[in-house]
Formats: sequence, C-alpha cells, structure tokens
Amino acid sequence: MAADITENHALRLVIDGRSILLTRWQGVVYAVSGRCPHAGADLSVGRLANGRIECPMHGWKFNLTNGKPLYPPDEGRPLRVYPVQIIDGVVWVGEG
Repeated sequence: MAADITENHALRLVIDGRSILLTRWQGVVYAVSGRCPHAGADLSVGRLANGRIECPMHGWKFNLTNGKPLYPPDEGRPLRVYPVQIIDGVVWVGEG
C-alpha cells in the first residue's frame, strides 16, 4: 500500500526476480533498481536523502527521479527507474 512507503526510507521488494526499491521523496513515490549498477550492492541499506540514494558499498550516488549518476560524475551507468502509479492506495510498478 502507498501509505507504507515513507519519506526517505527504503522498502525493498522482489518483483519477477528483480530487486526493486520503493521510497517517497517530497510526497512522490519512486521505484528504482534495488541493486547498484556498479557492483550490485543492496541499495535498500544505502542512505536516502534529498532525492538521492547512496550505495553502501562504494558511496556512489544516484538521482531517484531519473537514475542519473551524481557521484562519481563521470559514471555512465544509470540506476534503473521504474514508472509508478498509485490507484486506490495500491502502488503499481511498471516495466521501466
């Protein structure tokens, strides 16, 4: 349920064998890959703040809204972002 997704906290799910992280930032629910594209670290234990997720393994940072790498700035592998719809309080995650 959408009410279970709180601001700047990670909710990790496995959907069709894929690790997906759900979080809320500025009232909007986002769904991103639950694994860092660099080394596969579990992002659900990473730090969430200011619309960013930080990998707990190497400190790489990604924008939650578009998956763009923020640190290191020259990293070319973005974080996968999935489309989210909330219908009657239920969160639907698309293919992305």
